[in-house]
Amino acid sequence: MILTSKHRIIKVVILVIATISFCIFTYYRTMALENAEKASIDKEKKVEYSSSEKNNSIKKVNKNEESKINEKEKETSGIKNNDNNSQGKTKNKEVSIKDKEAEVVNQNLAILALPANGRISSFFGYRKVKLNDGTIEAGIHKGIDIAVPLGTKIGAAMKGQVEFAGVQEGYGNVIILKHLGGLETVYGHCSKIEVKNGDIVSTGNEIGKAGSTGRSTGPHIHFEVRYNGTAVDPLKYLNNNSVYNK
Repeated sequence: MILTSKHRIIKVVILVIATISFCIFTYYRTMALENAEKASIDKEKKVEYSSSEKNNSIKKVNKNEESKINEKEKETSGIKNNDNNSQGKTKNKEVSIKDKEAEVVNQNLAILALPANGRISSFFGYRKVKLNDGTIEAGIHKGIDIAVPLGTKIGAAMKGQVEFAGVQEGYGNVIILKHLGGLETVYGHCSKIEVKNGDIVSTGNEIGKAGSTGRSTGPHIHFEVRYNGTAVDPLKYLNNNSVYNK
């Protein structure tokens, strides 16, 4: 009877211990699950915060880069505008100088001296002549012919720079001088050239000697005046006092 009572007590104690152990196990298991879930939530929040912070950082970087790009574009635009303004001013200045030179030329047409004293044997415009080789040439004569003896000195009609000194078809030995205001003077059929490209000459300076090279009718100076590249009548630009026409 006593043994049975002890057995019951032992069973009760074991049951109590088992119950307490189960409760403790359940408690700690629940706490572990809650802690794990909390840790997972915190981790997700950290990831979200980190991602948000990273996006904000990227946005800040992009804004900074965009700001820098805009500043560069403004600087570049400013430089281009300055360059355009500078180029525009330079072009305007060049045009203004050319306009003033052209105005001087137009207001003072009689500004050229005759290259040599001699008879004007052929004038500007249409003509028909017999050349040295016997052929007949008809067409527009782009200058005037000054009949002079072979070897006569040729003087520059105006101060200028030698643009060309050499041989050209039809002209033979030819000298081309460049002057202000878009004027050029041409001296053809020379027997000798006394200047070279780039030389600066003054009015009356000897630049060559008269001859009959190229397509020619005999010793003379073919004198041509060009305005902005187009042949014009030299008589409009010659000083009347210098024209010697017998």
